[in-house]
Amino acid sequence: IAAAAAATAEDAPVFDPDILATLAAEIGSDGAGELIAMFTAETERRLARLRALTCVNDRKSIEREAHSLKGDAGALGLARLAKLAATLERGAAAISEEDYRAALTGIEAAVAAGRDNLPDPPARAA
Repeated sequence: IAAAAAATAEDAPVFDPDILATLAAEIGSDGAGELIAMFTAETERRLARLRALTCVNDRKSIEREAHSLKGDAGALGLARLAKLAATLERGAAAISEEDYRAALTGIEAAVAAGRDNLPDPPARAA
């Protein structure tokens, strides 16, 4: 499952700037910058939670975290990350622990690649 999902996600762009541009046009560039900052902070917490979960006891939590990650990533144009998170969300009920850990590795790589493509949020005034 993990290998097939990773191969499919490779087809998705890491970042679709048109999606972020549309968001910025709707809520303003400052608002989009705030969302990028929130995404960055929350994604670090979410990845830590996902790393702590196991397939033995936490399948519903894995599904919920993957669902939230999918939506947040998609809203910012992080297409590859959104696709990997969607695959994990759909497979959470049946994924093996080994495939889960492999999926997390792919998600972490997509987070890093996506972060490298997002613009820096505007600095906050002191």
